[in-house]
Amino acid sequence: MTEYPQANCDCYILDDLPNDALLVMYPTEYWVLHLYIIVLGQNASSQHPLLNVGNFLVLEHQSYAHHNKSIWTTPYLAYKINVGIKKYDKPLDIIKMYKDQCEKKTELLDELTNYRFYHMGISSYDIKNGREYIEYKRSPRQPDSWKCYLIKERFVHNIDSLGLKNLIDPEGLHSYRYLPIADSTNHCTLYGKPLSTNVIYLLNNKSFIRNPLIENVDLEMFRTKFCGYMLKFDIVSFTKILHEIEDNFRSFERTGVQYSETFILYLQQIFEQELMKINVSQYRLDGDGFLATMGEDYIDCDVTSCIIDTFKEISKKITGLFNGKNKLSYRASLMFGEYNYGKELGLFSKGLAHSGKELIRLTRMDSAIREHISQNKEDVPNIFFLIDKKLCNENNFSDRAISYIEDIESFRETIIDGKLFSMKMEEFL
Repeated sequence: MTEYPQANCDCYILDDLPNDALLVMYPTEYWVLHLYIIVLGQNASSQHPLLNVGNFLVLEHQSYAHHNKSIWTTPYLAYKINVGIKKYDKPLDIIKMYKDQCEKKTELLDELTNYRFYHMGISSYDIKNGREYIEYKRSPRQPDSWKCYLIKERFVHNIDSLGLKNLIDPEGLHSYRYLPIADSTNHCTLYGKPLSTNVIYLLNNKSFIRNPLIENVDLEMFRTKFCGYMLKFDIVSFTKILHEIEDNFRSFERTGVQYSETFILYLQQIFEQELMKINVSQYRLDGDGFLATMGEDYIDCDVTSCIIDTFKEISKKITGLFNGKNKLSYRASLMFGEYNYGKELGLFSKGLAHSGKELIRLTRMDSAIREHISQNKEDVPNIFFLIDKKLCNENNFSDRAISYIEDIESFRETIIDGKLFSMKMEEFL
């Protein structure tokens, strides 16, 4: 008689153990897991022929915070089997128990499956049954316990168009990630975090790798083209400010570096809170500033005025962190044009990003302000605004204590076509 578990192994396929196997660690729980296996195929794009294509397995992230562990798994349905006070130590007895219990729970599990897909935003789909096996393994949540999991592979295909959009998640509202599958790749981790044992077992199935049921998606489904406002904000001489904090802010409890890290967190809190007030959801924080966009469809106010007021409020709050004693200046760029937002590389993307020719212009606008500041040394703290001329023509700044400096037609090779303004911080502190 062979006893299990053995040293250096945390997972067994119960169906593969010998008939005389003895489980010396009684399973403390018995679960049924339906693995919903969805493979998305990224097609070649006529607009972007050089981008990679391939097939990807849809995964979700499960975190086990108490033990600093986390795993990737396919979307799944989990159902716990109640066996009362019974204990099973032989694989054949466990297999028979699962068979009896699942026959009684067929209707319930079907209903739970419908609920699961409803919450995933999938209303129409087909399921092809795959392998079924029982895992006997150490619990990720409770490492001192061993549990049994009846794994039922369910291959999902013929998904409705809205369901596919929810799976590819172009606005990053869900937690899906996508694992490229290929014959030659030995998958164990994704983004440095381990795959669940049942996902690894699936990927070792050569039949699945060679002939998956694929839902094809186009690259353009992953992003949206917008026409709207683009804004960039930065603190002037930010690195110098951090060094001053590290040198001058110290205590018995905290170092200067820790104070500078706290300062950065305060900045990010200010940025996010103020952007939220004007309903900006498309943004990227860069430590000392941000890049943000507002699609024209979401706009219900005088946007240029709102953004200028937001720049002012952010500057006021940051200066307030130093009780108004530190002479900080700020760079702010604002323009209107077309841009893309979403998962730029489709299934290869880890997160959301902006793209578009006009965003290069926005970056050059910020560089133009930087050059102006370096060439014209000023002791008085200012907010420097470089604003697209089209927006200037549509709005009156005379009542905002904003001083016109000069027109900037271009910066190096990039056409800027903007007006540079400044506002002394003392005007509203």
